[in-house]
Amino acid sequence: MIYLLDSSIYIFGGWQRLPASTISAHGEPFNAVTGFTNTLVSVLETQTPRLFCAAFDSRNRNAIRYRIHPQYKAGRAPSPPELQRQFQHCQSVCDALGVAHFSHPEIEADDIIGHFARQAHAAHQRITIISADKDLVQFVGNDDILWNYAKNQRSNCAQLTKRFGVRPEQIADLLALSGDKTDNIPGVPGVGVATAARVLHKWGDLDGVFANLEAVAAMRFRGAKHVATLLAEHEPTIRMARQLTGCIAVDDLPDTLDSLTVRAPLTDATVAALMRIGFNDIEAIDLSQRVQNAYAHTAC
Repeated sequence: MIYLLDSSIYIFGGWQRLPASTISAHGEPFNAVTGFTNTLVSVLETQTPRLFCAAFDSRNRNAIRYRIHPQYKAGRAPSPPELQRQFQHCQSVCDALGVAHFSHPEIEADDIIGHFARQAHAAHQRITIISADKDLVQFVGNDDILWNYAKNQRSNCAQLTKRFGVRPEQIADLLALSGDKTDNIPGVPGVGVATAARVLHKWGDLDGVFANLEAVAAMRFRGAKHVATLLAEHEPTIRMARQLTGCIAVDDLPDTLDSLTVRAPLTDATVAALMRIGFNDIEAIDLSQRVQNAYAHTAC
């Protein structure tokens, strides 16, 4: 099983859940780092994955999706400086604990997870995606798991299909049709998730839908003819949105799953690294020992 962590959710979770008075040994805000580290160490301790990746967003406002759609995520306020400084610390925690982590200036954490998910599927290996983000459902295969860590909720492909009304691989098309307010992705006015799921269930994907608009108009649901007209009128917007909702590939991410191998940390070096980040000596020793003990009897 390969574990792929959507880091931002757990960084923001620490920022929102833990008090602002949570500070580092250096006197800096440390709640986001603490929340992320607690999640990371708990996963390593309980699951002892051999292959693991923490994916980070680059937070680059000139990345590919912003060039496709300048209003992408336009409603989101910039992270405050006291949070921005903690993102780099979280990547340093990964280094200290021997965990692979990746970010890329042109794409997002979702794309990095998608990249390694495709590699895993090509190698016939199962994955667990640790996230609560519906965008990542599209990478869940038949034998995979989406793990909402905060709720301790694990969903397989069949459960996700029932929840969303479409198969996981259809999620990107679903969001292109219905839109996504969270990311400011335009959809078709008047076409909600339920209607989008209905036409995709019938016709498979966007190409299938657009090749059968006359048949869509004849489907047995109220307003089907109007929906077919709306789809035809908004096809350019839908095609643009689909570039945002799907996985964007780049050429310079590792092309081997070996790059995700967890390295059992050397206790002294790990403790020193964690203290440089801002943990006190007791915290650094505890975190290091927990991971060290978890992997003491594994092949990692």
